[in-house]
Amino acid sequence: MSEKFDSIGAVRLIQSRRGVKASVDGLLLARFLTPLPGWRVADLGCGNGLVGLLAASAQPRCRVIGIEIQGILVSQAERSARLNNLTNIHFLRADLRSPPWRQDAGSFDLVTANPPYRRAGTGRISPDPVRAGARHELFGDVGDFSRAAVSLLAEGGRASWVYLAEREEDLRQAVAAAGLFPARIRRVLSRKAESPSLVLLETLKGKDPGPVLEEEPLVLYEPGKGRNYTEEARKIIFGE
Repeated sequence: MSEKFDSIGAVRLIQSRRGVKASVDGLLLARFLTPLPGWRVADLGCGNGLVGLLAASAQPRCRVIGIEIQGILVSQAERSARLNNLTNIHFLRADLRSPPWRQDAGSFDLVTANPPYRRAGTGRISPDPVRAGARHELFGDVGDFSRAAVSLLAEGGRASWVYLAEREEDLRQAVAAAGLFPARIRRVLSRKAESPSLVLLETLKGKDPGPVLEEEPLVLYEPGKGRNYTEEARKIIFGE
């Protein structure tokens, strides 16, 4: 498989030239997180490791594990960690629907997830099996991700999500059924006056925190037909 090196902020990332690549969605999720020193962090369905690598780089005193079912993506993530000399992160090839980490249950402070957005059997499924598994719910849906998150989190721990805005209600129902409570939300718009395209949601395990903190929407692009990022989006995505 043909691969390339890309720089994402301070992190160098190995990814396929064709196939699954780092996305703006993952970057937005990574910037939505606030891992603290000493925290244990798990990134579910981590793909080629972008979110976990950024978390491990930003907070060297936290310990991060990335969980991914597709072997080629795990290989890329592991090699990226070595490329960046990150010793506080490792990756595990596993099916999050049958987690092998039972001995670690209830010990994580933060779980992150960018679940596949499309239901199995809907839309066009990519002929590339790696890409298909990243985009469609072939290896678990948002309910599976939510249950895995709860199994890993300590009481009071956080799970942070990025998901399609049009499926926000599916996300809310899934986290509620698993025992997670929404605490903070930020919607992402392509341009002002447009409907949200994505939603960033932080949830807590344990007691309901009460009213959800709703942050100002993030607008990605300046007005017009071009794809010029707004100043805030540039700061988030590129660290400018």
